[in-house]
Amino acid sequence: MKKFISGFIVLIVFLSVGINNLYAQYAEFEWWTEFCQFKGKYDTTEVTEAQLKNVYKLLWMDAGITTEAAAWYLGGIKFLNPERLEKECGEKISKLQEADLPDGEFWEKLRADKIKEYEMLCELKRATIKSVENPSALRDVKPACDSCQSYIEALEAGGEKLIDAWRNQLEEFKKNNSSPERLQYKFDEWSVKPEKYDFARMEITRFGWWNCANKFIPYAKYQFKIEQEFRKFFITIEDRCEGP
Repeated sequence: MKKFISGFIVLIVFLSVGINNLYAQYAEFEWWTEFCQFKGKYDTTEVTEAQLKNVYKLLWMDAGITTEAAAWYLGGIKFLNPERLEKECGEKISKLQEADLPDGEFWEKLRADKIKEYEMLCELKRATIKSVENPSALRDVKPACDSCQSYIEALEAGGEKLIDAWRNQLEEFKKNNSSPERLQYKFDEWSVKPEKYDFARMEITRFGWWNCANKFIPYAKYQFKIEQEFRKFFITIEDRCEGP
């Protein structure tokens, strides 16, 4: 009798696995990281190709909001483009809101965190571009407004207060720079030129203000966890890696 029951249980398990395999439909999906190419086999009844693409492109590999908000050289100020920023922000946030993602709390939380990141980053970039003509626009960025007050005041005041703020910023940066002499040379060179106030404004905006305010952006730091969760969708994975 015991042998019969054991055999019956084995038969049930075998039939159950067979039925699951009968309804499962397998497909392959390819993706890339910096040094590797992957090909994974997945069950289309569990996750769709569109969902995998959305996770990979929108949540894992997307470069974020890339429109520049501050110039790297004096002539670059005229290339700052608020219209491009608004277009990029609108499109990327909308795609995240509408994207079909796999079921699961992890993916929904990641979506919400990425949307929050983009919304706050767009707000910061929007105000930083506006500050070229109206430095007080930076006061709209909360809570950076309070913590980064010294940079805002210097940009609003202009003149020698701007130069003093640039000098103070220089001394702070020299403490942790591998080539403080190079930073000092740059300051000495530009601080005697007719464009010194414009250059000081650019340096404070790009480095002082931006580095300070950027600390308050809640970047969704999930990279390693995303890859872990993403790989769970696949039954088998083949990889080919190059480089170091």
